[in-house]
Amino acid sequence: MTKTLRMDLRISFAIVLGLLVVVGIAGAQSVNQASSDVSLVVDRVAPAAAMNAAVLQAMTDAETGFRGYAVSGEGVALEPYDQALQRLPAIRRSMLAAVSDDPAGTRLAQSQDAAVQTWLSAYALPRVESIRAGKELSTEAFLAGKAMFDDIRSANVALSRHLESRLDQLRRDADQTRRLIVAGVLILTGVAAAVGLVTSRITSRRVRRPLSSLKEVVGALTTGRYDVRATPTGPAEVAAIAESVNALADESDRLRALESEEQRLQLRALLFARRVRETVDPDEVAALALSELGAGLSLDRAYIRYIADTGLGPVADEWCRAGVQPLTEQARELSPGSVDLLRRLHADHAPMVTPDVCAVPLFASVAGRAWVEATGARGSLSIPVAVDNEPIGILTCIAFVPRTWPSSEIRLGETLAADLGRALDHARLYQRQIDVIEQLRELDQSKDDFMSSISHELRTPLTSINGYLELLEDDSEAWNPAEHRTIGVIRRNVDRLGSLIEDLLALSRIESGAFRTILSPVDLAVVVRSTVEDLRTQAASGQIELVSRVPDDATIVSGDEGQLSRGLLNLINNAIKFTSPHGRVEVRLNVDDAQGTATIAVRDTGMGIPAKDLDLIFDRFFRASNAVSAGVPGTGLGLVIVRTIMTNHGGSLLLESAEGVGTTTTMVLPWRPGSDGVPDIEPVSQQREG
Repeated sequence: MTKTLRMDLRISFAIVLGLLVVVGIAGAQSVNQASSDVSLVVDRVAPAAAMNAAVLQAMTDAETGFRGYAVSGEGVALEPYDQALQRLPAIRRSMLAAVSDDPAGTRLAQSQDAAVQTWLSAYALPRVESIRAGKELSTEAFLAGKAMFDDIRSANVALSRHLESRLDQLRRDADQTRRLIVAGVLILTGVAAAVGLVTSRITSRRVRRPLSSLKEVVGALTTGRYDVRATPTGPAEVAAIAESVNALADESDRLRALESEEQRLQLRALLFARRVRETVDPDEVAALALSELGAGLSLDRAYIRYIADTGLGPVADEWCRAGVQPLTEQARELSPGSVDLLRRLHADHAPMVTPDVCAVPLFASVAGRAWVEATGARGSLSIPVAVDNEPIGILTCIAFVPRTWPSSEIRLGETLAADLGRALDHARLYQRQIDVIEQLRELDQSKDDFMSSISHELRTPLTSINGYLELLEDDSEAWNPAEHRTIGVIRRNVDRLGSLIEDLLALSRIESGAFRTILSPVDLAVVVRSTVEDLRTQAASGQIELVSRVPDDATIVSGDEGQLSRGLLNLINNAIKFTSPHGRVEVRLNVDDAQGTATIAVRDTGMGIPAKDLDLIFDRFFRASNAVSAGVPGTGLGLVIVRTIMTNHGGSLLLESAEGVGTTTTMVLPWRPGSDGVPDIEPVSQQREG
């Protein structure tokens, strides 16, 4: 049996405890002896010495009182004698009791007591009676009494010396006992310390080396040397700790292996997710998923089947490890139990884990056995492929031998299945989007073709109508006022129709890329003045004040004069159209040297644009809701055309409006003055397409 550290410590503690018990017993005995000696001194010797002194004092008082009475004959002188005789019996009894345990003391006390009795009976008492009877004390009697009292003193001195001698002996005994106690305690303490030291050294030698070795092993493990192990030596407890450390190291190796495998599978899943984002081909996505699944899980075979209207469809794609033959066309149709499998997938959307197909009743049916024989499966893992929790297919993993499916492998399968589901859904949506875009492109082209065709078709009869209208206007003097009004109505509608056709043609050219801007030096001041003059009659007919603020100096920019004039014409025409009678439209031309821009701002006091419509105001054919409600005619193309013109000129179109207050539109053009004060003009041949 292996000796344990607990046994060593128990033996050591037992020895030390035994020595401590011995020391305690010896100390207790010594203390008891010392206490006995002290009690003897306190209870016997000291009281005996005190009683001995009291006897001498009482006898001295009696002898003094007797002598005074013998000299004076007066009874008062005899009071000390009487008092001493009254105290003497009690003192004598106490005296004898105090020395009752001391034979020598008892003999001396009895001798003193006999001398006292002799002095009293043979001398004091008879002489007191004689003196009372009138006889005088003779010299011989006095000397005899003195001799008797000297005997008392001698006996008292002898007893006193005996008691003092006994006190000295007790003190010497107490000192000897104390020295013995101290010596014994020191000896026993030294022995206990020696035993403890020896035991600790032995225990330390048995424990230190195994613990040092164990410490080195733990230090190596913490620094990454995972291959070291401790040797289970030393006491059983230390050996048990070493075995626990080894077990912990083994478990750590196992967990690191699992973590490494988990990281490897996670990396494969991450790489797969990145790769599937690079393709929108459903077949390529499925092939990637099966390849990652087969290689990542070391499978023998993996395939995917999609859910059809009546159940599972045939194998859509398959992966096999090297040396394994693909499934035959007949085997691709086999399923161990598609109805049960589909029902389960729809119920819990969880993988079906089968370590050994031979132990599952599902595969014992005729269809199941046929599937096992065709696929070679012994272990299988079926994972649903879903989109928005709706299964669209099943990934099947096959091993040719029974095997467990760790949670990390199941998670990889689920991750790949989820990514595959999203990728397939994305690919299908992408294909649908392509189809929709193609349809929209065809519709847009049809619309453009229609707009271009209808614009040209409308332009031809409109030109004829306009020609005949001009002939009528030339003969206007022959018409009465009603006919003049009719011709005016025709003219306005012909102009509106012409403007609409021009806007449609411009929009068609913009969308087809044929809207070209030919740049040349243009004086914006001339453009503003001429455009304002062209529209002044229209403004006056609507009782609208039209004013312009133009610098006297020329403002030369690089631009297309026709397009700039048309853009400004659209803005001013809109301002007049949306301004009520007695309103005001102001056109202002400014040059900002610091910003390097030339701006033409058109400000009106018209109905303005609702805030909710401002974000859509530059969309094609969009018109503000208040303009539609008021019945103001328009196409919703003017601002689109103007912004395109400004973009082609490298500028921008700004708009600020508040409903019921008015609108300000600003054409911003780049203006770069040259060294001579004239802007650098781009070559006339430079063109910009919308």
